[in-house]
Amino acid sequence: MRRSTIALLFAVIVAGLCLCTCATKETQSLLIAGSSTMVPLAEKLVAAFTKENRSVMAVCEGGGSTAGIVALRRGVIDVAIMSRDVRGSEDAPGIISYPYARNAVAIVVHPSNPLEDLSMETIRSVLVGDVADWARLHGAAGAIRVVSRQEGSTTLQSVNDLVLFGEDMTPDAQPEPTSVELMKKVAAEPNALGFVSYADLEHSPANERPTIKVLIVNKVPMQRETILSGRYPLTRVMHFVVQEKQTPTTHGFVAFIRSAEGRRITTEHGLIPVW
Repeated sequence: MRRSTIALLFAVIVAGLCLCTCATKETQSLLIAGSSTMVPLAEKLVAAFTKENRSVMAVCEGGGSTAGIVALRRGVIDVAIMSRDVRGSEDAPGIISYPYARNAVAIVVHPSNPLEDLSMETIRSVLVGDVADWARLHGAAGAIRVVSRQEGSTTLQSVNDLVLFGEDMTPDAQPEPTSVELMKKVAAEPNALGFVSYADLEHSPANERPTIKVLIVNKVPMQRETILSGRYPLTRVMHFVVQEKQTPTTHGFVAFIRSAEGRRITTEHGLIPVW
């Protein structure tokens, strides 16, 4: 964690120096860094914001939520993007966290699978390989085929954070490059179990989406209402975190992401805005 924090700080400092070199007196900089999960959304918001504010030169980097909040507290960046809450040890006077949007992870199986509900503990046991046969879950024997995502996937990172807690996924898991490929694999394999984000499900055109079954988790279905309320256990909250004393550019960006246009972009990205 310390190495990733240092690496992010270095990357952002270099980016800041480049902005300073390129900037004119009329140019304002905006440095954003943190959760890799949030980078795609942040980049879309930044692109729309700078289109309306052409004097702003912006840099958006990943590196992790922890590194982002450290960089913000040290004054290296203007905005930290986080895919979790600010922890008590990270909070400090003068820090403002805006819970901005929610996403969730769906556990999916073949439509013929008789299961309706799985507990979080059972999901973890399946993904790490402790439970490897459907006979232990619904009575009909058959090896469970775990379908995963390739390294670098934000959905895989969400599963690592919310379910695995540092444990390795079963080595028998079959990684797929995209959510669409994962859904196709699950739709074609009666013994498959995989995971896909709410955003990816929402992005998939109904006429192109493979027929799959979304399981209830801990007796809570994955719905917009349960994601917004936080009742659905595989939910992530996306935050923008800033200093209380903001530059006019940072203040303008925060106002933009909370505007109707910012919410529209967030919704199109498949996330659920909370503002």
